[in-house]
Amino acid sequence: MTGCGTDHLGNLQLLCSNCNRVKGNRGQDYLIAKQTA
Repeated sequence: MTGCGTDHLGNLQLLCSNCNRVKGNRGQDYLIAKQTA
């Protein structure tokens, strides 16, 4: 197991529905990169 399931503590984030849709099943680093691009 890689530790990237939805219930893994490292993946829990309070996101609005739009940010959650953008992030999908990718990590926090992806979301930050998309927001700063």
